[in-house]
Amino acid sequence: MGAYDVHPEIEANTRAVARALTEAGAVVEEIELPWTRDDLLISLAAHFSTVFGAVVSEIEAKHRDRMSAYAVAFADTMAAVRRQVTYLDGLRVETRLQRDLGEAMAPFDAPICLTTAVPGLPAGDDLLGRLVVNGEDHGEPLWAAMTVPFDINNRCPVLNVPSGRSSGGLPTGLQIVGHTYDGPTVFRIGKAVERLRPWTYTPDHRPAVQ
Repeated sequence: MGAYDVHPEIEANTRAVARALTEAGAVVEEIELPWTRDDLLISLAAHFSTVFGAVVSEIEAKHRDRMSAYAVAFADTMAAVRRQVTYLDGLRVETRLQRDLGEAMAPFDAPICLTTAVPGLPAGDDLLGRLVVNGEDHGEPLWAAMTVPFDINNRCPVLNVPSGRSSGGLPTGLQIVGHTYDGPTVFRIGKAVERLRPWTYTPDHRPAVQ
């Protein structure tokens, strides 16, 4: 997805899904979206600061003492961002991101890509620290969520399915991205992935029934 650094276990599970689809008869090719970190950051900043972030800020103004440390920090950050990035800035960049995505996926039924850049975030973490992937500091922990570009460029249906498990036992995910309004293809591929790699239904992964 162009601008993301990815944990090796996440990449390995994604490639395993691609191999399984290939062996089942699908044509799978690797491509790289031409998205840049700067464009993604501007798009995210404009979207979150003027839409979702603005709602959080309204709540924060009345109930700051009842909010989590991360929610308070998010509201403060978005308030600062609103003075630097406008909604119009975001729309201009979003148009470019959407065009790049449309051109890249045009020859294919549906791109498949990673859901998160890391297997998980520490339990109990207040999310005020830094996201480190492969020894590199990527700043805001939200950068771990590779779903965000599709939340913003939301003209495409996206389905998340399991791609496997990390060495720590956490599930890893795969996004299946469809063309505009083409939800059926997304679900068809998702069903195929779950049949080819039914890891969640293995005997060692079922909860005990009393």
